[in-house]
Amino acid sequence: MEVFLNHERSIELGEVQHLALGFFDGLHLGHKSVIIHSLNNSCLEKTGVVSFWPHPQTVLGQGEAPPMLTTLAKKQSLLEDWRIGYFIVLPFTQEFSRRPPATFLDWLNISFPNLKSLSV
Repeated sequence: MEVFLNHERSIELGEVQHLALGFFDGLHLGHKSVIIHSLNNSCLEKTGVVSFWPHPQTVLGQGEAPPMLTTLAKKQSLLEDWRIGYFIVLPFTQEFSRRPPATFLDWLNISFPNLKSLSV
C-alpha cells in the first residue's frame, strides 16, 4: 500500500479507480463496507482511502472531538490488511475548511484522473 501523509495537491494517482472519502474515526465493519462496498478483490489495489487529520471538530472549535476508535497507524495497518492500494491523509486546517467545494472537487479530478466510483 502506498501512503501519502499530509498531501494536498502534489499527487496524481492515475491508477486509483475507486475512492472512499471520510474521516473514519475507526475502521469498523460499517467503514469497511463504505470503503470496499461492492468491489471484488481484484480492484482493491486500485482503491484509495482519503482521510483527514486532525479531526475537523478540533480545528473548527466545535467542541471536543469524539474519541478516536482507531489511531492513524492502526488505520494504515487495517487498510493494508484489507489490501487497499492507497491511503491519503489530508491536513484538515482552517484554510482547508474555508475552501469552496469546487476546489476540492478539482483536486479530486486532478489527483485521481481515472476515478470510476466515490464512496463517502
